[in-house]
Amino acid sequence: MCVQHRRKWLHQSQNIEETCTQGKNIERTRFLVQGELAALTGVRALACLSIVLGHSMFALGFAWPERHLEWYAALDAHTWMLALVNLSEPVMDTFLILTGFLAAHSLGSAFQHGKAPRQVVGSYLRRRLLRIAVQAQFYLGFPVLLLLLRPAVRGLFRRMAVTAVIVIAAVTAYRAVIALQFELPVPVFGPLDDPRMLELMTRTLRLSYYSLLPRLTHLSFGVLGACSIRSKVVRGILVKRRTLANVSAALAAALVAATLFGNRFGPAPDKAHLLASPAALVIGVAGITGLLQPAALTYLIIHLALNVSETLSGCLSWRGWRPFADSSYDVYLLHPMVMFGVWSVLAPGTWFDLQNPSPLPFLGVCAVVFGVSFVLARVHSRAWGWMLRRTLLA
Repeated sequence: MCVQHRRKWLHQSQNIEETCTQGKNIERTRFLVQGELAALTGVRALACLSIVLGHSMFALGFAWPERHLEWYAALDAHTWMLALVNLSEPVMDTFLILTGFLAAHSLGSAFQHGKAPRQVVGSYLRRRLLRIAVQAQFYLGFPVLLLLLRPAVRGLFRRMAVTAVIVIAAVTAYRAVIALQFELPVPVFGPLDDPRMLELMTRTLRLSYYSLLPRLTHLSFGVLGACSIRSKVVRGILVKRRTLANVSAALAAALVAATLFGNRFGPAPDKAHLLASPAALVIGVAGITGLLQPAALTYLIIHLALNVSETLSGCLSWRGWRPFADSSYDVYLLHPMVMFGVWSVLAPGTWFDLQNPSPLPFLGVCAVVFGVSFVLARVHSRAWGWMLRRTLLA
């Protein structure tokens, strides 16, 4: 009898312990959802607006091919133009980091609650198909990768973090190698009658901005960020030492802002350029834009996720950001077509003067582009979601 009572007592104690563990996991997930997801809504909305500003200024460089030398001179003379031309890259990095962050957080939390891996992946993909429609392809590979990391076994977030660090190290080495193929400054704007200039421009953009492999660093930083906010040590340091955390966030923001003012554009490659030496190229391409910048952006996301600065997180958690955040990827896809459509009616020569450029007319036209893109994005998203729901329910 004593043995039976002892076994019964041990079984009850084990059930109580499992219940408490599940309760802690649920409470932690609830905390993260209330903080991180709400605070990052504003980040997604602002990134959506920033990508329209950056691409609009970049595209203006092609509006007057015969005056490309004046355009390069204007970038040297007006820092606000240069900052907007360079704005697209850190904004794109932010989108990719958020993609890795939210995917790792969502899937990792579901796996921790003991659900079957196939059920988790199936439910995850269905939600993405219904909610984000056309960007679902970006979320197809990550769940499959997680299945290889044994999600049902304890320590998933640790294995995810180790994998992310390995990917970051490997891609950083790759970026250091391809940096030696760059020639600065890059003749992006102006007539491309010279085949060498066209090849140089396309190679540089292909190896940096348009290539998937270098961008894996940013996705991996997002995964690492999602794993970091699960760490009691990280949360304790950032929450308890708010002053130090806020100063670090300000420094991270300053680093990202400083990258906006490096002029990498010119009429032809020049070996005398500050960034043209092999060492400078490796440091700039692999070290700064490939490692330090995404690391700084990831820290800012973690800072917002944990509500270290309640005022800033509160502003970015405003409900008014939600429609723009939900339509952010659709706006990203649609805004180039809308931009050139608006410019066909409002010719750039009527509101932008290369000799005396003014930011106000530029911002006004960008507001029109963003507004039209947002309306079309909402209509497209609703129509696509309705069609998918009808298809899945049929």
